[in-house]
Amino acid sequence: MRTKFSRTLLVAILGLSAATVPAIAAPTPQHADHKVDVLQTKLTARIGAVEAKLTAARKAGRVSAMNAAQMKKKIDWVLTDSAKYVKQQGFLSAGESASYNRTLGEIEAKLS
Repeated sequence: MRTKFSRTLLVAILGLSAATVPAIAAPTPQHADHKVDVLQTKLTARIGAVEAKLTAARKAGRVSAMNAAQMKKKIDWVLTDSAKYVKQQGFLSAGESASYNRTLGEIEAKLS
């Protein structure tokens, strides 16, 4: 027994399958230079939070301009140094992450 399909239905089915197959078969490639590292992502979020606390403390007058500049320099070092390691190694190690988080913790303790 032969099944008959209407021409419109057949064109619609083929059109939908042609539209969806490339999206399924070819996922968006990630560039080797742009890998997402979970520890770096968390560190970057914490850097943003510490910078916001520093800005608020500076505006409230709890931190001098000189101390704020020193803290900002440490924060910038954490950001650039961690990015350097991720670029070189392709990831941020747990030990490096802990060291950077310790530095940020020291800054937060001074801001409290």
